Amino acid sequence: MPMREYTCAPPPRSRRAYLSVLGCVLFAVALWTVPGLFSLSHRPLWLCASLFALTAALLITTRYLVRRYVYRLIAREDGGFDFVVLEISGKRTVCVCRVSTDSFRTITREEKGKRVRPTYDWSTDLGARGYLLTLTDGEGRFFEECEEITVRFSPDREMAAMIEYSLRPMI
Repeated sequence: MPMREYTCAPPPRSRRAYLSVLGCVLFAVALWTVPGLFSLSHRPLWLCASLFALTAALLITTRYLVRRYVYRLIAREDGGFDFVVLEISGKRTVCVCRVSTDSFRTITREEKGKRVRPTYDWSTDLGARGYLLTLTDGEGRFFEECEEITVRFSPDREMAAMIEYSLRPMI
């Protein structure tokens, strides 16, 4: 029986997001309390800096701790497959991407030390190396301003192998 659907819901593998939020909150508390303890001047600047640290903690929390991504390969009627990315935030689920595997050009594992700024980042971990998927439509363009779209995501090895297999030319 042929595969109809493959789902990959990777859990966060690192504690980097938790530690970053903890660091931002501790830094904000320090910036908030230090001027009062030591009678430092420019207290409003210290308080403003602590608000920036709390804002960073809030952004990291909403992006990497509350939000999850689920990747799917779904069979189509014509025999091809669609790549679907679902964003789950609490009870809300939104489809943020649905493209045909025919639009895939390359998939590569991110290398250490060589960082690429992707067009979209649907990875589950803060700063973790995932896979980079390059997409283009049949005419070489998705949007007027770019020829290719690069997506960072964190599939398991089996899904990455399936995508690599779909990129092999048929002989």
